[in-house]
Amino acid sequence: MPDLGVVVVLALAAFRLTRLLAADTITDPWRGWLFRWAWNDEVLTDDGTGHLTPTPRGGGWRTWAWMLATCQWCLGVWIAVAVYAGWRWGGDVAQAVVVVLAVAGVQGALAQFVIAAEPPEER
Repeated sequence: MPDLGVVVVLALAAFRLTRLLAADTITDPWRGWLFRWAWNDEVLTDDGTGHLTPTPRGGGWRTWAWMLATCQWCLGVWIAVAVYAGWRWGGDVAQAVVVVLAVAGVQGALAQFVIAAEPPEER
């Protein structure tokens, strides 16, 4: 079992990588490609509430993959597995990447905290 410091580093790295893939604007093109791969937005269906939604492409597995890749809760579990595996078995390079992601995770969390603390007229 890793000590608490390692667990914190792994958690921060998993947080940052999950956020990067599932939510950050830099990966919007990837998520857009994945959406077009999973959904046909040219054929809309009524979801029963009057809202029109895209039709799934190629069966449910494509939409499942899209939902997995864009849900921070869902993706975070698999990212945590990958981060731990990289830390445990990936060698020095993988551990360096994990530490960089952890530092970026702290930086991102602090940036959100500072932005939230700023008065609205300064944002």
